[in-house]
Amino acid sequence: IRIKGDPNLTMPDGTLPPLSHLATPEGSKRMNTHTDQFFDSDMKQSKMSVSNATSPKYAKDRDSEILSLRDSMKARQNSYNAEAAKKIEEAKEAVFERIMHSANIVKEVLQRNMSLSEDIVKNNEIIDNLNQDIFQLQRENEDLRERLEILETITGKDSSILLGKLRNANQTMDPDEQDDTIETENRKPREEM
Repeated sequence: IRIKGDPNLTMPDGTLPPLSHLATPEGSKRMNTHTDQFFDSDMKQSKMSVSNATSPKYAKDRDSEILSLRDSMKARQNSYNAEAAKKIEEAKEAVFERIMHSANIVKEVLQRNMSLSEDIVKNNEIIDNLNQDIFQLQRENEDLRERLEILETITGKDSSILLGKLRNANQTMDPDEQDDTIETENRKPREEM
């Protein structure tokens, strides 16, 4: 379509420019279109000034609408704030309950830990006493072994001498007493075996 008119409004080949500004690289930049030739810039300004002028009644209505809108927005904001404050308080209470529950658990654990540490101290004392008793028993056992070895060496070496002395003593004794000593001599070797 070719239109005669302002050369600024037509493309170099004589066609009309695009109807919207979307074809431009910058979306905010507006191009003149073929409809602009029908509107004068003075007309645009006068139309804008007329549309901006408001009647006092409309201004009051508009102000009252704005005030009511503000009031409703404030009421909504206050209700949102009240709900948010309520939720925050509930969350605080829940967190406080959790903290108190955790504190009670920690307190119980500390009490158990204290009682266990006291039990450990008592057990360590008992173990120390048992170790001392074991040490004393081992010393007594060593003493008894030494005495047993001494007795074994005495009885082993001197047994022949003792038997000879006993026989000599039996010969000098009465015949009734000799029978008793012979029986005891016969019993001793059997017990040693």
